[in-house]
Amino acid sequence: MFINPGALSKKSSVNSTNLSCQELRDGLQQGFYDIQSHGLNHKDLTRLSNKNLIEELLESQNELRKCTHDLDPQQKVASHFAYPYGAYNQRVQKYVSKYYLSGYLYNNKILNRSFLKNQYEIPRLTVNRQESVQDLIENLIQHSTKNQ
Repeated sequence: MFINPGALSKKSSVNSTNLSCQELRDGLQQGFYDIQSHGLNHKDLTRLSNKNLIEELLESQNELRKCTHDLDPQQKVASHFAYPYGAYNQRVQKYVSKYYLSGYLYNNKILNRSFLKNQYEIPRLTVNRQESVQDLIENLIQHSTKNQ
């Protein structure tokens, strides 16, 4: 799961549809998902100053790791990054590479390892509230038949 920690539900938010830190912890502890960064507040990184870009990248990583620190001694949480809106350029990629092991695009493609040339331009399928499980399954089937 690529998470924006700036949107995590607070303890006092009873009606929030966003996950809380405790829910992230529960899912991680039970092995339901892997937690990675999607920026602190889901901003278009290409439009930020260098200072704000670094802040968006580092604060996201710090908040996610703070939430899961005792469950993640090897700091695997927030070691990979998905570009908000899929917006990236050479400058953004340079900064992401300083703090993260890889960068994921927003291009609804399945990774074909033989074509992977840049670990900061990894394709990924979009999964969000607007897509049903059936949509995801159909997308996977469609892409897997194209790649055969």
